[in-house]
Amino acid sequence: MFCTECGYKAIKGDSICRYCGTPLKISTKKNGYPVSFTNGGITFSFKTNSAYQLFQKSQECLTRKDFNGSLEILNSVLSSEPRNPTILSQIGITYFLLRNFDKGVEYCKKAIEQDSTQILPLETLMEVYVIEGKPEKVQHCFENLKSLGAKYVYVLNVRASNCFKDQKPELAINWWKKALIFDPLNQEIISKVNAVAEQDFMDKHLKKFDNDYSKALEFYKQKLEKDPNDDFYKRMVLWAEKRSLGLEY
Repeated sequence: MFCTECGYKAIKGDSICRYCGTPLKISTKKNGYPVSFTNGGITFSFKTNSAYQLFQKSQECLTRKDFNGSLEILNSVLSSEPRNPTILSQIGITYFLLRNFDKGVEYCKKAIEQDSTQILPLETLMEVYVIEGKPEKVQHCFENLKSLGAKYVYVLNVRASNCFKDQKPELAINWWKKALIFDPLNQEIISKVNAVAEQDFMDKHLKKFDNDYSKALEFYKQKLEKDPNDDFYKRMVLWAEKRSLGLEY
């Protein structure tokens, strides 16, 4: 059994992943792909553990920007799992990285033919069509992503949350705003965007004190004493206190 979040191989009897702490779930055989892991909210599935391990090696090649090496490994997996949408999708994405758009489109379409709910090939196709200036096809991909509803919003939310954890608030907000395009009334995401935006706004005020949080804290405390009902001064005092303690968002 493998962790559905990070792919780490679990030891028999474990209930929590020893690598990332995620509660372990026993994989059930679905559509002939019993081995799977989840990354960024997206599940990658395979028929065998050997295919999974080769896929991981192909990803290691990508991190080294060895796109041809990754492609070679992926094609070897495809020979044993020719209808696997995970592999077809990744081959398409790799061709896109190689700037071979025709091949990228071909394999992304094959992945979607096998599973119309595949997010990565839809996103890749939309990027290609934007570059090629094909608005009708861009709109078609957009509508297909929109049809996935909560599934796609969940993935966008996971990406945003990961950026936020990595102290990249601007990227996080961009992903959350994209999620709101597909679910404009999602109160959870709206609250997150507003909270980060407000904190960034307060950080800009702290920069006026050259990020001397003690100096800023004293300044806003004095302001609050003069006007104890001012909500802005209250928030600035709390935020300056957090920053002075080294707390992030």
